[in-house]
Amino acid sequence: MSMLLDWQQRFIAAMRTSERADADLGQDNGLKVYRNNIRHSLVEALEIAFPHTRTLLGERFFSALANDYVTIDPPRDPRLNRYGEGLINRLDYHPALENFRFVADICRLERARLDVSHAGEAISFDALQLSQHKNLDELYVLPHPASRCVRCRHDVVEIWDAMEQGEKATALGPNGPGYWMVIRRQRKVSFHRINDNSALLYGILSMALPLGATLEMLSDPSDMGPEALGLALGELLGLGALAYAPDYPTSSLKDSGALL
Repeated sequence: MSMLLDWQQRFIAAMRTSERADADLGQDNGLKVYRNNIRHSLVEALEIAFPHTRTLLGERFFSALANDYVTIDPPRDPRLNRYGEGLINRLDYHPALENFRFVADICRLERARLDVSHAGEAISFDALQLSQHKNLDELYVLPHPASRCVRCRHDVVEIWDAMEQGEKATALGPNGPGYWMVIRRQRKVSFHRINDNSALLYGILSMALPLGATLEMLSDPSDMGPEALGLALGELLGLGALAYAPDYPTSSLKDSGALL
C-alpha cells in the first residue's frame, strides 16, 4: 500500500470518529472543523432529499435523527443524491414513532422521487409497439429506468397530496397498504396508486424474463388470470412504466427500475 493511500484511508477513518487522530493527519481542532463540515453537509443533504419527512417529524426530531444517522451510516457513494436510503429503515423501527409509521411511507415516496429524478433516459414501451411484436418469447421489456414501484404500508394519498400542495397534513385514508408508481416523464415526476397485480407484474419484469414467458407464467388463474394480467399490463403501458430492451442482456436498462 502506498504512503499516500494509507494516509487517505486513515484520514477518512478519522473523520468518522471523535477519538484523537495520528499527529500526521493534522491538528485536532482542524480535524474537528472538517468533521463538523462533513456532518453538516450530510444532514443538509438529508433535509433537501426528505422535506416532507422533516415537516412531519418536526425540525428538532429530524435534526437529531439525521445527525445520528450520518454518524452510523456514512455515504458509500460519492453522489450525495444517493445518500439516505437507510433512513427509511430507521423510521420503520424507531421506538418513538410507533404510532407514526406512516412517516416512513412518505420517506419512501420522497426517496423514489429523488431516484427517478436522477435516473437515465429511455423511450417508454407502449401498446402500439407491443402490437408490432409477434414473438413475445424474444421480446424483452423491462421497468423504465426513471420509474420506481413503492409499497406503502399505509394509505398516505391524502397526506402526500396535502403536503405537495403546501397544506397541513390530513389523516390517513381508509384503504390500507398499497403500491405507488413513481415515474418521470421528461422533467416531471408523477405519482400513481396502482393495483397489486400491476405491482406484481412490474416486479417480475425486473427479473428480465422474456415477456412471453412472464405472461404465460402469470396467466394461470391461480396467479393472476388472463383478464387481470391484461389490465395490469395495460396499466403499466399506459403509465409509461416499461421500456424496450432490444439488446438485452447487454442493455443499459438491465439494472433499471426498482421495487421499493
